[in-house]
Amino acid sequence: MIDIEKVYHWYIKTQNEANREKYEEYDGWLSASSAGQCHRKQWYKTYKYDERPIERDSARKMRLGTVVHEDILEKAIPTYLTMHGSLPGVENWTVYIEDRIELPDVKVVGHLDLVSINPDSGAAILSDFKTVHSYKWRKMFGHIKNRDKNPSINYELQLGTYALGVKRKYDVDTVEMNIVWYNKDTSTMRTTRIQKAYQTEALNYWTNLKETIEEEDYDKVYKFKALVPGTWNSPVNEWECNYCQFNHICDSPFITKKGVSNAKSKGTSLEDKRRASADKGSTSSGGGSLPKAQKSK
Repeated sequence: MIDIEKVYHWYIKTQNEANREKYEEYDGWLSASSAGQCHRKQWYKTYKYDERPIERDSARKMRLGTVVHEDILEKAIPTYLTMHGSLPGVENWTVYIEDRIELPDVKVVGHLDLVSINPDSGAAILSDFKTVHSYKWRKMFGHIKNRDKNPSINYELQLGTYALGVKRKYDVDTVEMNIVWYNKDTSTMRTTRIQKAYQTEALNYWTNLKETIEEEDYDKVYKFKALVPGTWNSPVNEWECNYCQFNHICDSPFITKKGVSNAKSKGTSLEDKRRASADKGSTSSGGGSLPKAQKSK
């Protein structure tokens, strides 16, 4: 019998590794897609601590989101532009797909999904695509009494981060932010508008995170001062800890369960990692060249 599961898992790993290579020049920078996450988790990422391996089924679920993204952004939209000359609702606007944005002052980089810019009015429309399962969908769009009373705002902060980058890169005045949701179980699609206030919230998050990380002298101090579990933003939500890829080395009291891969992981200890990372500086990157634009006619 051919082990197709092994083949597919290998393929997913190679694709994930190829994606990480896009950010090799941004050593010490954080990803815009991690906006709103636990400060301590971000600290581990900054100093490249060993991550817990992703379970095979989890990797496949995440890959489904990538497949939908590729279908829409790399096939559907470019083909539609070729056949029709413009996207519905943004005629004569310039369209950028999977565009890189940078916020050097807080060392954040990311690739947005889709942005349409009107060079005459100085306005932009930002669209980001998210795939969710039916349970999450019901929590967002189901009966009011069943909706999440305290929903995560990570996606909103991610869009706010992209909007900040778009404003700086293209010198636009306003950015409309939208999330296009795709239900992986039913293929239903729905778009929600994100409030402008999340742009300010995103900047506050990254500014506070940068200051918090800098407070931790990882070269000399072997005990966290600011990033103590249970304190502000470490974690942002207690439930995060059970799903964090660093919960095999973190001492958070909110970790109530660990997967098999956690128990087997032999991540580098905090002290060893700090000693090994001593004297290693982080290199920054300036603004990249503008991507090739696709003009809506």
